[in-house]
Amino acid sequence: MQITHVLGVGGGAWSGPKATAVSADLIEDGKVTRHTRINRWSVGGVWGAFKGTCSILDRTTIVISKDLSRWVRDSSYEIKEEAPPKEASAPTAQTDPANSAKAE
Repeated sequence: MQITHVLGVGGGAWSGPKATAVSADLIEDGKVTRHTRINRWSVGGVWGAFKGTCSILDRTTIVISKDLSRWVRDSSYEIKEEAPPKEASAPTAQTDPANSAKAE
């Protein structure tokens, strides 16, 4: 697994959405059997205005870990692309990990 992108401007939820993106390979017998990319966004949830940037990014990594856990166990599980929250402004969308993943 490789972290490919982190968007986490300081200021908690007040400075906009936070994102984490990873690229993961499932290796069996020394060979890559599956590959996936995951990006997850958060604005902090219900109490987001009272959370810091690090705790909001922590929310994204928890969701990624749950996605990866299921992806490893279930070969039919497909991780869905996640669009930025509506709160994301146009300049933020340019640095969206979904866009950078498509460019690779």
